[in-house]
Amino acid sequence: MTWKDFGFCEETTGDGSPTLRLLQTSVGDKPPESMHHSGGAAAETEQIYGPIGKLIFRQDFCRQGFSCRFLSVGLGLGYVEMMLARESLSAPNSTLELLLSFESQPDLRRLFLDWVFDRRIPQPCQMTYDRVSHYVLKETPLTMAQIKKQLQSWFSLKQWHLDGKLEAKLEEAREHWQARFSGIFYDAFSAKTNEGLWSEVFLVEFLETFADEFCLLSTYACLGNLKRALNKQNFKMIRRKGFCGKRNSTFAYRGIPQSPLDEV
Repeated sequence: MTWKDFGFCEETTGDGSPTLRLLQTSVGDKPPESMHHSGGAAAETEQIYGPIGKLIFRQDFCRQGFSCRFLSVGLGLGYVEMMLARESLSAPNSTLELLLSFESQPDLRRLFLDWVFDRRIPQPCQMTYDRVSHYVLKETPLTMAQIKKQLQSWFSLKQWHLDGKLEAKLEEAREHWQARFSGIFYDAFSAKTNEGLWSEVFLVEFLETFADEFCLLSTYACLGNLKRALNKQNFKMIRRKGFCGKRNSTFAYRGIPQSPLDEV
């Protein structure tokens, strides 16, 4: 079996790291979407989402009121999850309270979890996840085995959960997950592929459900619906330069008087 059997094709991006592209789309005649910018999947993850993990695992942020509870919308190939395991291992005094990863594709949830626990998966998929871990750990002394062990521990201790229920099932998610989150990675497919996850009504309800009083949120997108939803939920926004030629991305924060990005 290959990625094509699961509805994806693998692509190598500009920094050498892998991403996946959908083989089919339900959005008219628009071409299927890739999970990352062609300029670099790993580099985009670090630029857009890296600051949240670095900040929240620091002790001074915990003292400010931030919890080590993270919400990842769009597991994909697990870049964010591996990155959080790396940051946790790099901050030995930190303790993860909760990591909740949403992914609508059950095959991606199963394959990633099987890779984490060293269960057999198709060789092309195995090689892709191994390559992802290589790029996540590229400038650290940590090993893939250490990252896997950390994720295994989180999952076994029920500190990390994978769920597929988000869009159109927010009420069910609200009833199931009572915790609120201080770090939110919003990495869903774009509005052209998944319009519902980017509507203003949905985003307002999503933030009401999941965002903690002290919260950092980052996303590759910079849309009017997103900005209006964040404003309604009393977030302050920073319009950041987008990755590799994209116009803009968004970083938002709530519960502190000034942007924390200068501290990264």
